[in-house]
Amino acid sequence: MTDRVSSLSCLQINLRHCRAAALSLSQFILDSGFDIILIQEPYATFNNGIELKYIPPGYVCFHNLTKDHAYGAAVLAKTSLKASPCPWGATNSISGIRVKIKRKEIFFFSVYLRPSLPIIPSSFNSLLSELCANTRHSVFGLDTNAKNKLWNSSGTDSKGLDLESLFQSFQLNIANASLDSLSHKPSNTSFIDVSAFGDSLNLHNWRYPDFPSLSDHPFIAFSVSSQTLDSSSTAHRGVGISLSRPESCNLERFTTLLRLQSHNLLAKSSTNSLLSTNDINTSITLLTDCIRSCAIKSKNTASQSLTQPKKMPWWNRKLWSLRHDLRTAYKNRSLLRSLEAELEYRLIKSKYQQALRSHKRASWKDFCSANFNGDIFGALKKNNPTTSF
Repeated sequence: MTDRVSSLSCLQINLRHCRAAALSLSQFILDSGFDIILIQEPYATFNNGIELKYIPPGYVCFHNLTKDHAYGAAVLAKTSLKASPCPWGATNSISGIRVKIKRKEIFFFSVYLRPSLPIIPSSFNSLLSELCANTRHSVFGLDTNAKNKLWNSSGTDSKGLDLESLFQSFQLNIANASLDSLSHKPSNTSFIDVSAFGDSLNLHNWRYPDFPSLSDHPFIAFSVSSQTLDSSSTAHRGVGISLSRPESCNLERFTTLLRLQSHNLLAKSSTNSLLSTNDINTSITLLTDCIRSCAIKSKNTASQSLTQPKKMPWWNRKLWSLRHDLRTAYKNRSLLRSLEAELEYRLIKSKYQQALRSHKRASWKDFCSANFNGDIFGALKKNNPTTSF
């Protein structure tokens, strides 16, 4: 199956070792079918061994949890992906897997950095050092417990600066999108969760899904695929790639990404290392690819969707909650096959249908008031004068 898959849908979440959050995650996975889930502080029990709770069917769990599992990390992956555990950085707070897509290996790591530690733990430094060249093919979902404006925190602290420097040292890109470019912005969060990835990968459609996590951390979703560009593509600039127009590009994010990605590249390409025409051409190619990559990643994908009218203007959070309850009741009825479950399902179904009809009627009245001055029949007569009612 992985030979036919071109990209992987991923989810990132800190569950705060909470049962309700674990149940919400399980439901969201079943509804959306994510391929890989990076979890920090998972909900687990210890009884003659560690057991992660509420793992959806069709998924396998990877972890290195100990009795200190409340502050650990885990990864869920679809069984069909045939993922295997990574040998690097295997600690309670770091869990990693490897997956093959199109005959290329991609590594996924879930990392939890405890807030009680004043500095970046050595275990994370060791992981990046052990990965070496494989850092380019890696994706990291981190709860950093560090603040930095690069990942939308209100400010930047010393731990956030250290982490930013560490990302630069290992040429890791920060995927977090600017809040201004997102259609859904979570509330009551400190914005300390970070998604990072290597240069050989494309990480796109980074967002906060509008689904309640029941944790003080929001869900983070994104898609990952391998870079398809090679050295020959530079001879045909822009072929097969849609670069951002200046008006649709987040220029602040572009300059930030360019600064981060070009830092190490320029440091390596010193004048002493440019000994031949081939060296100069290689440096130009790398810089061009770096600029192009930053431009693509800075495209404001949410700007277009914000201007489009809603397809279901009557839809709101109340209806979403009722539909969620209805789906849960339907599954319980199928599993329990009891009279109580059947009655509960019918009651919730009735409430949902009544609310749906009510909100559709209200939406239609609002539409008529806004477009026909409240007189829909008069507007129809004006457009069709020969029609009589």
